[in-house]
Amino acid sequence: MGANRSGRTADPGLALLLGLAMLVVAACTPGRSAEDATGGADDGVVTLDPTTTQPAPLGVEPVVDVVPCDDVTRAAVRLTGAEPGELIEITSDVPIEPAGGLADGTGTFVVAWTCGPAEAQLRWPLTATGLTSGRTAAFTLTGAAEDPDAGFAIQLAEDPFICDGSTRALGMIRGADPGEMIIFKTRQGTADVNPRNADGNGQVELRWSCRPDEDGTVWIYELSGTESRRTGTLTITGARPDTIAPLTITLTEDPFVCDGGAREFAMVTGLLPNEVVRFTAPGVTDLIDGRADASGALPIRWQCGAGDIDKRWELTATGAESGRSGTVAFGGGSPAPGSSPALTATVTEDPFVCDGASRVFATLAGLEAHEFVDFASPQADGLREGRADASGMLPIRWRCDSADASKTWDLTATGRSSGRTVTVTITGG
Repeated sequence: MGANRSGRTADPGLALLLGLAMLVVAACTPGRSAEDATGGADDGVVTLDPTTTQPAPLGVEPVVDVVPCDDVTRAAVRLTGAEPGELIEITSDVPIEPAGGLADGTGTFVVAWTCGPAEAQLRWPLTATGLTSGRTAAFTLTGAAEDPDAGFAIQLAEDPFICDGSTRALGMIRGADPGEMIIFKTRQGTADVNPRNADGNGQVELRWSCRPDEDGTVWIYELSGTESRRTGTLTITGARPDTIAPLTITLTEDPFVCDGGAREFAMVTGLLPNEVVRFTAPGVTDLIDGRADASGALPIRWQCGAGDIDKRWELTATGAESGRSGTVAFGGGSPAPGSSPALTATVTEDPFVCDGASRVFATLAGLEAHEFVDFASPQADGLREGRADASGMLPIRWRCDSADASKTWDLTATGRSSGRTVTVTITGG
């Protein structure tokens, strides 16, 4: 301290006491409040705004302890806790440009990494940041020299694999000898994958397909090269998609004219190539399965008769493998007057000789393909039904004994689905 006016050095203790006294006096000076003395009532009070609270960090789950530097891109770290679909930015203090990407529907993002032999033993400090949530995580990747005796390098493009029924790229096997055959054996007793030959670079592309009902299934395959003797383990985990794309059903005839004819009236698209399709409709039990073509499309045929006019149907198509489905509603309409073929009967024996023999005496024409026909007669009981052939024709058989000679029967035939009817008279001779 400097000297005071008396020429003596100021006492440090006395200076401190004087300073405290001045503070007290300033705080108690009339006309000023205690708040004035301290610069305001809120000075020194910390208020936490919930909106400024730091978000929880991203979870970091190492996929590999070290990254083999063999020029293969593989999963290195799994980040969790991001928002679904959030953009994840990856940065580093070293002069590299790591690639980020979008988190999946569960808020998970897998950091993939590639390094070459010259980068073995390098360390890369990285920081991941969710650009929407603000959550971050810091981690370090370490490169390792490639082991010439190591097994196959297996790079999965999709893990877990979404089971939506489509066949697509699963990943890549690297490290085989050029052209060598790789054998796949399963641990689970399910069908083995067919052997595959590596290309000229010692690589094999993998493709996979699974149905939505195989959600949670794990397939484990042991790989072995027939020449290099390298081995590896391929693990595939199935996951159900967040949504299954519906089928599209486009009507080409609505209402469907109930004239007894069977014809195409709608088209289903969005199926897998050559997929089996099952049809259901409330109140309809005789629907048959179909099969899509190579483009995943299938035309639908329908048939209804006079008794179905003004009916409504809800038809659902479901792909047996993909699980995709679609429903379409349509109604039955009346045919234009005179547009439906009439049911006719051509008699070939009149009168019918009552000699006890059963034989064809007339033929019906104008029925629907394979339509059932009911017969009725006021003079005869116990008549059986018949069924038309593919061309809509049906021969009618009759039998009478000699005691029935000179009798007359009025026989009415009615198509069960078309409603078409015709009456023919039989005279016994």
